[in-house]
Parts: sequence; structure tokens; C-alpha cells
Amino acid sequence: MEKIKIGEIKCEALRLVFPELDLHFDSDNAESINSAVANLKCDPTLKGYLDSCVGAINRALSIIESKGASKTEIKTISLKGKAKIGGMVRVPLKDEVKEAHNVIAIYQNGKSVNFTKEADGILLVESQNGEAEILYNSKIPRISEKTSDSYEIELDSAILELIPYFVRSELILGEDEKGAKDARNEFLSALNSVLIKPTGGGAVMTVYSI
Repeated sequence: MEKIKIGEIKCEALRLVFPELDLHFDSDNAESINSAVANLKCDPTLKGYLDSCVGAINRALSIIESKGASKTEIKTISLKGKAKIGGMVRVPLKDEVKEAHNVIAIYQNGKSVNFTKEADGILLVESQNGEAEILYNSKIPRISEKTSDSYEIELDSAILELIPYFVRSELILGEDEKGAKDARNEFLSALNSVLIKPTGGGAVMTVYSI
């Protein structure tokens, strides 16, 4: 199954802002999505909204990341030769697991070990020399104006489908403060609902309407 593309998020966000917008594209065809967004940019009324989508999408990704909803990864590192402080091994995340946003757990020999995280991104691990497995939520790559509209974010589709709500809230903030607040709350509420669903639960269906 094709993942949701950046261009789809932009188009769905504009549909929320302009329900009457006549917009057609094939979500399974990258060129179709790129063309749809390019055509929208030709409309001076819509170009400003589209340009603002990039920052809004990144801010939505920051919220998603902060809630621990990014991809879960595990990486094995060596603790040999690392500095110790009071019996704790000092592990600099930026060097060992620079792609980690949040460390969930650390295992050694199949058992969970205690750890603390200092403000400068240093992990203090209660362990001895050897190897350790770090389970973490990875950072979500941000997009820019140069990012292709066919680019796919590595997140669950049920989460990506909610981003247009947040984008809408930012696009209309200066025109409709209440509508913007409602759209943001819709995003946060739906996101929380998706995150508490048990693994293997029913499918999440999103209808783009406010």
C-alpha cells in the first residue's frame, strides 16, 4: 500500500480551508500529485496558503514526535571503553544514536537496565562493559520548500491523515480564530485517540470535514 505523500497532505488541507475547491489527483501516482500541487500554485489566491503548508506540516511533525508517535527503532552499541560516573556508563546520544528523539528502554543480555538522561543528551546507563541495545523513537525528518510533493513521511497512515487538520488550523488562524482552535483541537484529540488504540485494533477512518 502506498504511503501518504506530502502533496496529498497539502491538498487535503486546502480542501478543508476551501470545501468548494475542485481538486482531482491519483493518490497512487506521484506525477499526478506533483501536477495537482503545481497547478494550485498557479492560482495567486492559493499560492500563499500552499507556501505556508510547509512550516505548518513541520510543526505538526514536532507535536507527533513529542508524543512518541515516531518510528520505533533498536540499535546495538558497545559500552567498552566509555567513561563512567559513579558506576554509571556515560553514553553520548549524539554520537552513538544521533537519530534518536526519545529513548524508551535499554537492554543488556536480554534484561532491562536503568538509565537516566542528562540535559545535554548524555545517557547514564547502569551497566558494565559489553554491548547494550537501545530502544528509541527516531527523529522525524522535516520537510522544506524543496521537498518533492511525492515525498513520503515514514509514519503510520492513520497519523498522517490527521495532519491536514493541524495545517488548516494554522492557515486560517488570522481569519477565523475559533475555527482554527477547533481544527487544532480536532487534530490533537484524533491523534490521542490513534495513539491509545491497541496494536492490531480496528482501522482508523478519517473524514476531512470540520
